[in-house]
Amino acid sequence: MWDMIRRHPVAVGVSVLGHLALLIAFIIGFRFPDEPAQLAGDQEPVKAVVVDQQLLREEEEKLERAEAEQREKEAQARRDEEAAQEQAEAQRQRKEEEARKQAEAERERKEEDARKQAEAERKRKEEDARKQAEAERKREEEEARKQAEAERQRKEEEARKQAEAERKRKEEEARKQAEAERKRKEEKARKNAEADLAAAIEAERAAEEAAVTARAEERRLAGLRAQYAELIRQHVERNWIRPALAEEGAECEVSATQAPGGFITGIDVSRCSGGGDAFRRSVESAVLKSEPLPPPPDPALFDRELVFIFKPE
Repeated sequence: MWDMIRRHPVAVGVSVLGHLALLIAFIIGFRFPDEPAQLAGDQEPVKAVVVDQQLLREEEEKLERAEAEQREKEAQARRDEEAAQEQAEAQRQRKEEEARKQAEAERERKEEDARKQAEAERKRKEEDARKQAEAERKREEEEARKQAEAERQRKEEEARKQAEAERKRKEEEARKQAEAERKRKEEKARKNAEADLAAAIEAERAAEEAAVTARAEERRLAGLRAQYAELIRQHVERNWIRPALAEEGAECEVSATQAPGGFITGIDVSRCSGGGDAFRRSVESAVLKSEPLPPPPDPALFDRELVFIFKPE
């Protein structure tokens, strides 16, 4: 009972008031019949009873309205509670969905990291294999050069020995013909042999010097070409504006046509890996902004057709 009073104080209060009013009405109604003289004189007690019944009906109507309002409040409270439960359930489902999405994003990130790591490992192995193949090629070339040099020296030695044997044979025949003629021819043959040998040695030395000079010039030009390509790449990179969504490791092969003075007459930036169209357009814009291009360190290296890899540091 006390629990009902705590939960519905208004309804209980209205009910108590209604019952009190009803009790008072009954008490007043039963008092008038006890006074017969007054009832015989006029009809006032009847009116009082009628008024009391009217009050009773009003109190009953108030009580019914109060109970209806209380029921509506209870129904509203139940609806509010159900709405709160639905909202809590929706919030729980939303949190579960967010947690699922975060877990999915984390899984995708880990998969992407693993893919990048595998790609980097593959490139590293390819680079190691390329360097090893390059070292093997140089070693074979060096061995071939040494073998060719040894073969050349062997043939020269054989030719020298044959020439010496021929010379001695002729000298011996000449000695038999005449001692004087032998001495003259021997001296002449000796001088000729020494001159031939000196000429052969000088020719060999000149050929070796020319080969060394040619190799040095090739290395010098190769270094200058690499230096020139790096100089152009750095010059373009200084004029490059990184796009907001540029990927790490993106690069483009740039083909440009230049006129004397470094003025660009044509450009092609169609072969790119990573970065998308925004990265490609940013590279093309950077190349155009870099006009005029820097001159080569050696005028002999000037080339109208330039090809270099643009890969920002």
